[in-house]
Amino acid sequence: MTWIKPSFLWLMYRSNWGQKANQQRILAVHITRAGWEKTLSLGTLTHPEPSVFPDPSAWETEFANSPVHIQWDTERSLRGAGMNHFSIQVGIGRQMIQEYVDQWIVKIEDLTSTVSKIRDFLRSGDEKNAKRHLPTEREYPIETRIGNRILIQ
Repeated sequence: MTWIKPSFLWLMYRSNWGQKANQQRILAVHITRAGWEKTLSLGTLTHPEPSVFPDPSAWETEFANSPVHIQWDTERSLRGAGMNHFSIQVGIGRQMIQEYVDQWIVKIEDLTSTVSKIRDFLRSGDEKNAKRHLPTEREYPIETRIGNRILIQ
């Protein structure tokens, strides 16, 4: 499975601002809206949420056959603290990875130097300048039918 993790700060938390062992580069992979929406529409939650799957066995069957897994993790602050909202993690199964690579990726951007700069600002206690260098993230509108199914509300 290949995971799409749209939250920059969540990824920085998990990679220790690019300092995790064997971490060499931080890349932003830009994909098409059509590819992203297809991925979300095919997604199944990684847990049997009762409001979506009243019957856990129905969830088990769907999850086992789903080409996309949707997981929600606690969002992170600039300093890595857990926040009171969640960040989506989207796992793309083997059957869709080639489509992702060949059709959805429109740009790959190396953010390694930006991450290093932000990390240096944070180490020196300069959160104001660190925040100025964060990539812009916007709320993503999604079709209600899909949002209800993967808990985007």
